[in-house]
Amino acid sequence: MSHNFFIICANSLYCLRETNKYDKTTSHFDILIQIVLSLSGSPLQLTIIFVYIVKMTSLTISTVVKSDYNTVSDLYENYLLSEGNIATKQEYALKFQEELAKHNTAEESVLYPAFEQYLGSEGKKIADQDRKELQTVKQLLSQLVSISVSDPQHCVIFDKLMTKLNEHVKREETNDLPKFENAKTPDLSASLAYSFRQAKLSIPV
Repeated sequence: MSHNFFIICANSLYCLRETNKYDKTTSHFDILIQIVLSLSGSPLQLTIIFVYIVKMTSLTISTVVKSDYNTVSDLYENYLLSEGNIATKQEYALKFQEELAKHNTAEESVLYPAFEQYLGSEGKKIADQDRKELQTVKQLLSQLVSISVSDPQHCVIFDKLMTKLNEHVKREETNDLPKFENAKTPDLSASLAYSFRQAKLSIPV
């Protein structure tokens, strides 16, 4: 079995958890990811597992990126709903900061270089624009981290950050990612999705 096969299987299991098709606290999915990455069983057994997984989830870099955006959007919504409860707002704000920081790093280290490598001159333009937008998001995130949740300016900056992030997300999801997916094979997209996830996991919390 090729290395890409194991990448696809592992990423499939990860995507299942990230898209909430199963309870994220179910640890056997973490165990399965490790098992699939080290399997040396029969090709038939692995193929059966693979086919089953493919039927249940989409194996693309777009899936993982969009899942991240959904996660941070949900955290922001929960932050807003926690008005009046400083401790809860702090919890959601910190989790948001952590998730977005990891996502940003993965985009810079995996996604943008892939645009440049596989989409040629157009990919270079896309990556440069994305980096410019992301820099604004990172600057606002840095401001957010430096302000107490109890400060009224915290919500103001958070709102500005989400506005810029949503603009960035819209362009990526309607232009950048579709162009990439249309130009490349599902196998490559799955491999990049796995690399994206690994880049996030490598960032200390």
